[in-house]
Amino acid sequence: MFFSSPKRPRRAQTRNRRAWPWDERSLRLERLEPRQVLASVSLLPSQDNTLFEDTAGELSNGAGEYLFVGRTGQPAGRSLRRGLVAFDVGSAIPAGATVTNVSLSLNMSRTISGSESVRLHRVTTGWGEGSSNSDNRGGGAGTQAASGDATWLHSRFDTSFWNQSGGDFASGASAETLVGDTGGYVWSSSQMLADVQAWIDNPAANFGWILIGNESADSTAKRFDSKENGSVSNRPALTIEFDEAAPDVSISINGASISEGDQGQQILSFTVALSAAPTQNVSVNFATQADTATAGSDFTATSGTLTFTAGGPSQRQIDVPILGDLDVEPDEQFLVRLSSPVNGTLANDTAVGTIRNDDQASPQASISVTNATVSEGDAGTTPLQFVVTLSAASSQAVSVNYATASGTATSGQDFTSASGTLNFAPGETQMTVSVNVLGDTQTENDESFTLNLSNPVNATLANGQATGTILDDDDVAPTVAISVVGNSATEGDAGTTPLTFTVSLSLASTETVTVQYATVAGTAAAGQDFTSASGTLTFAPGEIQKSVSVNVLGDTQAEGNETFLLRLSNPQNSELSIDQATGTIVDDDGQTGGPRPWQNPVEPMDVNNSGFISPLDVLIIINEINANGIGPLAPPSSSSPPPPFFDVNGDDALTIMDFFLIINHINARASALRSLAGPPPGEADTTMATRQPEVAPAHMDHDARMAVAWDTALREVSREDEQPLRY
Repeated sequence: MFFSSPKRPRRAQTRNRRAWPWDERSLRLERLEPRQVLASVSLLPSQDNTLFEDTAGELSNGAGEYLFVGRTGQPAGRSLRRGLVAFDVGSAIPAGATVTNVSLSLNMSRTISGSESVRLHRVTTGWGEGSSNSDNRGGGAGTQAASGDATWLHSRFDTSFWNQSGGDFASGASAETLVGDTGGYVWSSSQMLADVQAWIDNPAANFGWILIGNESADSTAKRFDSKENGSVSNRPALTIEFDEAAPDVSISINGASISEGDQGQQILSFTVALSAAPTQNVSVNFATQADTATAGSDFTATSGTLTFTAGGPSQRQIDVPILGDLDVEPDEQFLVRLSSPVNGTLANDTAVGTIRNDDQASPQASISVTNATVSEGDAGTTPLQFVVTLSAASSQAVSVNYATASGTATSGQDFTSASGTLNFAPGETQMTVSVNVLGDTQTENDESFTLNLSNPVNATLANGQATGTILDDDDVAPTVAISVVGNSATEGDAGTTPLTFTVSLSLASTETVTVQYATVAGTAAAGQDFTSASGTLTFAPGEIQKSVSVNVLGDTQAEGNETFLLRLSNPQNSELSIDQATGTIVDDDGQTGGPRPWQNPVEPMDVNNSGFISPLDVLIIINEINANGIGPLAPPSSSSPPPPFFDVNGDDALTIMDFFLIINHINARASALRSLAGPPPGEADTTMATRQPEVAPAHMDHDARMAVAWDTALREVSREDEQPLRY
């Protein structure tokens, strides 16, 4: 079949030649030979526009009838003009076509100068054409850009920008033509042909050309007709001649598989197919290639050439002999590769041939790993050996993966992580995995991690996990206990007097010990009788004693002795033995003979002046109340009366509150004493010579605690061999 239509003549570079007898697209086809067709197509622009030099980037002429190129007579900074033109070659020319000739025709309809060179440069960034139209203003000055228009600054107004003002384009010109008086002009070059070929091969990179005139002198501008021009014959046109090759057939090969058999040979056939029935002879070479299957023992190497005859079948077979055996082995593979196609292309050039094993394996051995233990040491590394065994010797190679996982022992701190693969040769039944344990001198508990087995080959997992235990071989440091001892200070009439508490460790520690302290108001009020204090005590390694000083505020008010507490909390690297102590502010007002004779001036809760606070002090007050009742206390006849000192709270009277204060003080220190319930399970009771006074546990209610206090006080009277808790 033959198609013909008039081929668009090239425009001569002479004036006023406009005999262009084509429509918007003309096509000429000629049959050259069975695989090649010569074609020609003429295209109108898919878009065109003008870039008007403008520092604001707001001028365009997307829908106008003209393109402007060169320099106008306008002031500097606003006089340059550049035309943009693009053609949709990808939809007009089939992929794979070879471009043989390209020409661009433009009609120059107005000029203000003589002959000027106009160059084409390939644009490298996508751009747009909007609805702006400056024709009613003469066109050459441009108008306000519409959305999507290309401007001097924008590739699309006003959402995207050129990388450089005036457009992005290749530095080298694709073509150049001298433009003089009005008329038609043509650009054609090998570089234009290369541009169009690249756009056919990669339509996404088709951004057309930019027209650049003489920009070095004023009043060199040229006006060309655009794709919106009222005269169709004056519009830009791109003529492309190309060879349209007939489509090649593609060649592919499919994989295949077969059971090997016990002896002799089986034939494994591979199908080679064309994508279409051959219209001419098509041939391709083939050859086998060993992979996990070995030529000569698993299959017979095969090679040759397949030929598809024109008009014949589109499928052929390659037959490869497979050699049978009785070996127990994994499935094996080899390859068949195609090469050197003639009159066709390779779509898939490699196929996999799978030889399926059909021999039964002997029963598989099972894999087990046993736990392991080692002492960590003080430094360096010590190997911990895990033993991995097979239940029976295997005639096949056996492998299994292993990897450590942290537990209470941490990788990188207590041991070095390890992973890998154990490979048992046929007949081998035992292997070891060695893991390095990191030594230290830190006192800690025994620690452990796991060794995990996975992915066994030619065996099963009977026990796939073992525990590695790191035995601590460092001496355990004794527990350090913290206790605080109270004190007293005479308040004075003015200023401040320090009252010092002593905080002690039960023994020197090798670590830094800290404990927080804070004062707690009692009968003495913070800010009125003393200045509250709080903070943290820090015992450096080896230190065993610190002091806390609290300022007592002096006054001249007769008020009796008053007390407050210093309470310890939040011990670090230690534990609390006695967590609070009493500070007594001794009143020195209102009496000439010193403190009241019925109150202990050193420790008001020490009723019998024994130097200890114990349930015996409670019992003495209870006995006095039972004998004489409660009420104000009368001064004794002597200024230095013998004990007991009944007035605990300093109110000049004996009341139930006096023994409650002592009971509460003892109960607050319950954490430092043994429970009335006896020693913890499994712990033997202590002797009478070393046991501390018993106090009610903190969880008891008020009545129970009172009952305990009574019972404890009664028993305490008869315990002459026991030492009560020192305050």
